[in-house]
Amino acid sequence: MVKLLKSRACKAKQPRHDDSAEYIIEAMDFIRLGGKMSFKERRAIAQLKANNWQIQKGQVYVHQFNKQDGQVYNFHTLPLILRICIKYNFYGQ
Repeated sequence: MVKLLKSRACKAKQPRHDDSAEYIIEAMDFIRLGGKMSFKERRAIAQLKANNWQIQKGQVYVHQFNKQDGQVYNFHTLPLILRICIKYNFYGQ
């Protein structure tokens, strides 16, 4: 179980990898096979893919400090992508 320790919104000073990308890539079959997603959600995923799964310089992103199984780590993702992954349970448990 992931425990959120701290979360804040930041503006990217340089391109950085979006950590939600691996979860979206795993869920691509759901997305391609016509999962009930809005056009806005599909467009956000397509844009992230077109940007090579990177948060671009100047974009606002969510920076989370999490703890799981005794390990702490940072997690960076775009706000809309975070909402999509939570809504469709791409993160799992």
